[in-house]
Amino acid sequence: MSIEKKIEDLIASIDANTQALIALAAAPVAADKPEPVKTPKADKPKVVKEEPKKVEAPTETVGSMIEKMLKANKRKEAIELLKSFSATKASDILEENVEAFIEGAQSILLGA
Repeated sequence: MSIEKKIEDLIASIDANTQALIALAAAPVAADKPEPVKTPKADKPKVVKEEPKKVEAPTETVGSMIEKMLKANKRKEAIELLKSFSATKASDILEENVEAFIEGAQSILLGA
């Protein structure tokens, strides 16, 4: 084979490779495809177990009743009264229980 023939074969091979690369570059590649738009799924409403709302009671009222019981040496009774409302401090008393707590405190104080 002559050198001219080898050069012609190499040039033809280079031209074929060039055409293949051009065709490959024009073809869409998976990375070039736009990703489908993901629509967020509607969130299922969360079922929330409703607990009694712990709205802070007017602590000055509950707190003042506790102070009065402590001054009257009724510490043990004050603690028992708080426990009966599942509380350990004045702010733990639920708003709906404030009136009952005050009545309980007054009955303790009157019994002193």
